[in-house]
Amino acid sequence: MKLTLTVASASALALTGAALAGQATVDLTGVQSYDSPGEALNHLINVQVGAGSEVVGVSWDNVVGDGLGGPSWGNEMTMGILDDTTAYVALSFFPSEGSATAGQVWGPVSGGSSTSLVDNGINFVSAGGNVNLEFYEAYDDATGAADAAYQSGSVTIYWNEIPAPGALALLGLAGIAGTRRRRG
Repeated sequence: MKLTLTVASASALALTGAALAGQATVDLTGVQSYDSPGEALNHLINVQVGAGSEVVGVSWDNVVGDGLGGPSWGNEMTMGILDDTTAYVALSFFPSEGSATAGQVWGPVSGGSSTSLVDNGINFVSAGGNVNLEFYEAYDDATGAADAAYQSGSVTIYWNEIPAPGALALLGLAGIAGTRRRRG
C-alpha cells in the first residue's frame, strides 16, 4: 500500500484531537538521494517513537535540495515513511520542479501534512518502536550514484501512544466503578 503526500506550497501543520505523545526532528543536511525505493545505497534514518505508538503527522522546515548539476529533477527527490510491511508514505518536497530545473538547487520549502496516516489505514511503527525514513529517487537517473542531495532543512515526525487493549479495559472498568451511585 502506498500513500503519496504532495505539497504545492507551504502550509501549517494542524493536528487535531488528543495531545501528542511526542515528536522527533531529523536534520536533512548532507542526506543524499540515490536509487529507487528499497535499494541498498539509499539513506535510511530510524526514528525511535516507542512500541505501541502511531505516526499521526509530518512537517518539514527550510528543506533545500540540490540536483548536483546532473539530470535529476526536484520532483524525483522523495522521502518514504515505512512500516514493517510494504506500506509507506511517499513525500515529495519539490513536486513542481520538473525538467526545466534539472540539476539545479530547489527550495527552501516548509510545510506539513495534517493527514492522519493512521486514518489512511497505515500504522508507521515497527514492532521495535521505530519509524523508518528512506530517502530515494522516484526516477533513478544514475544507478549506484547520488542523483541529488539535501543542502539543509529538517523533518519532524509526530506520534501518539496507543494504549494496549488490556489498559483500555482497565480504564473502562475504572469508569464504570467511578459512576456507581450510592443508595441512601
